[in-house]
Amino acid sequence: MSKQQTYEQESDLRVRLDPGLKSRLMARFDATSTSQIRGVNALVAWFVAQDELVQAQVLGQVPEAFEGEIVSRLVASLLVRLEGTGGRAQAVDMWNRLKTQADQRKSAKRPRRTGAGG
Repeated sequence: MSKQQTYEQESDLRVRLDPGLKSRLMARFDATSTSQIRGVNALVAWFVAQDELVQAQVLGQVPEAFEGEIVSRLVASLLVRLEGTGGRAQAVDMWNRLKTQADQRKSAKRPRRTGAGG
């Protein structure tokens, strides 16, 4: 395939990012020597490869009640991919950190009860 044919098959997507988000994204791309085009393509490719539940969570469209299920699916998928690679311990550690963060968010959102008299 010629360079011209490849260019004709590509599509441009204009994205407007919040300033803080853009600077963090560019810092990550710089740290990994990744071009903006390659990095954004990788992010979009990852997103469209996910199932609908994960996509909805990323877009903020899943109620909190289902967040635990999504984390479980992601970690289960990661464990399957890491089986036999020596990365299982890292995945278990990630699971524990995610669970702790989720528990902290839940406890922070619970209304605090006050003692008698207010």
